[in-house]
Amino acid sequence: PEITQTNDIIITDFEAKPLTYYFVLSDNYDEEPHIDILIDDDAVNYEKIGSYLIYIKATDKSGNQTILESEVIVIDMIFPVLTLTMKALFIEVGATPLDLFLYIDLASDNYDDLGISNVLIFHDIDEQKLGVYPVIYQLSDVSKNMTEQILYLSVDDKKPPVVNFFPITLRQGDVFNPLEGIQVDEQSESYTIQYFPYLLDTTIPGEKTVTYVVTDARGNYTISHRTVEIMAKEQKQSVVDFLPVIFITLIGAGATYYFWKRM
Repeated sequence: PEITQTNDIIITDFEAKPLTYYFVLSDNYDEEPHIDILIDDDAVNYEKIGSYLIYIKATDKSGNQTILESEVIVIDMIFPVLTLTMKALFIEVGATPLDLFLYIDLASDNYDDLGISNVLIFHDIDEQKLGVYPVIYQLSDVSKNMTEQILYLSVDDKKPPVVNFFPITLRQGDVFNPLEGIQVDEQSESYTIQYFPYLLDTTIPGEKTVTYVVTDARGNYTISHRTVEIMAKEQKQSVVDFLPVIFITLIGAGATYYFWKRM
């Protein structure tokens, strides 16, 4: 009999299969259904990657035999399993660097002993700069099968600026500098300050209120009110200021002397 192999025998799922489908039998006298085939695959370990010899024996009705030597190739074509706990993540600008391994849900392989520690992580995250950063997770087995997952990390600013004022006291008529004594705490260090009224009237003593609107680059804003105290000017006293009092005193003294003489 003649034995013809139709395809290479490649096992990819680590499970034994009937191998007769890979061979076609023929004979000068007997039809294929009347030719016996026996495949010896005892040397094959279907659960281990490798190349294994097998022997195929064909026997016709007359007892004539043919033996063919072939091979079974066991390979791993199944990709590792890699899943993440989330696909997108937000952090505040200026935050401390994250442990990116914490966002791996599962890392395994059907053949190799793989785990979370075998995952490679690639990124260029800058926690001090706003943006969306792709974090690439890769897990490969010894057969070069690779699974890749991407986590999109957004560095954003959602906190409004923090505004503090130092006390300020002006004298009547002094020029008010609205940016004096103001402290802004803002992560991005990029903000604008608006204030109302734009010009403060300091000619009238008393307490005045100035409203500030501090807006950062992301549009977060804080409205704060500041009290400015305006002190009245001290009046300098002169002799002229006391003339009415002196005049009245002299008149009183003269009148007293007059009535005393009359008595």
